[in-house]
Amino acid sequence: MVFSIKTKFEPVVIVGDDDVEVTYKLCQLTGEQADDFRVSQAAKVELDKDGNVVKFNDFTGQFTDLLCRCLKGPDGKLVAKDVLKTWPDETLQELHKVALKLNKMDRADKGETDPKKS
Repeated sequence: MVFSIKTKFEPVVIVGDDDVEVTYKLCQLTGEQADDFRVSQAAKVELDKDGNVVKFNDFTGQFTDLLCRCLKGPDGKLVAKDVLKTWPDETLQELHKVALKLNKMDRADKGETDPKKS
């Protein structure tokens, strides 16, 4: 088996209020970033004995907690959570979907299916 430590990324174009298009990069999380993200989310949910989410206690940072760890601006630096909080929710939701997929955190990449469709 061969494994790569090269970070994968997905370029995304963000159109600002001034209609200027700027290219950002959604990047794979490092191990430390992924751990930090999971810890930040664990306190916000209640799980049953099988580890399934049964209740959300806090929706604060629902999208920005992940994006501030993996979205890099044109300067190559992570976009601050305070900046992300000012962006439209729809944009954050769409970026979040791509970030989950890129980081193998979405249900489809875990081999899971939607229980409502089973």
